[in-house]
Amino acid sequence: PLMQSIAAELASQTEENFEHEGRPEWPDLSDVTTEKRAKQGHWPGQILQVSAGGLAASITTHATDSSAIVGSNKPYAAMMQFGGEQADFPHLWGDIPERPYLPM
Repeated sequence: PLMQSIAAELASQTEENFEHEGRPEWPDLSDVTTEKRAKQGHWPGQILQVSAGGLAASITTHATDSSAIVGSNKPYAAMMQFGGEQADFPHLWGDIPERPYLPM
């Protein structure tokens, strides 16, 4: 029960991070990304919440007797958490600043 409570709290804090667009606040989107989203009808909007089936909706928890886990199975989840540079990931249209959404 303790680990289940901790996992639930981690999930709650993660949801709050999406709601407040970071704690501390995430960097703004680039002009290229903002323009691209506007053309697709997704801007203005929240930074990491473009679709109903996106990153925020993919957050899951898992608890055992000795651990509590929160995370996502989205392929781009780590990129959003830690950021990345186009030099290392040529398929990106620019550098991605870190936007930590997980509470640790």
